[in-house]
Amino acid sequence: MLRCDAAVDMLLDARDGTLSLQGRQALERHLSQCPSCTAFQRSYERSIALTAQTLAVKLPPQAKARIQALLHQRLDREIA
Repeated sequence: MLRCDAAVDMLLDARDGTLSLQGRQALERHLSQCPSCTAFQRSYERSIALTAQTLAVKLPPQAKARIQALLHQRLDREIA
């Protein structure tokens, strides 16, 4: 039986399609029997989805300009 730490390590490979067939089958068996890892997988997938949504949000031009100005000020202080 696959251990939980190994199952968690395999999730990224499973998601991006690089996990072998044998690995996918072992992971699926483990997830079917382990509620904790299944919950972790759900939260992992949800985190990825939320991150993608966040990255898709467009900043208003004023907010973008203000953030850029603040970053430039901070950079100028660090360089000086």
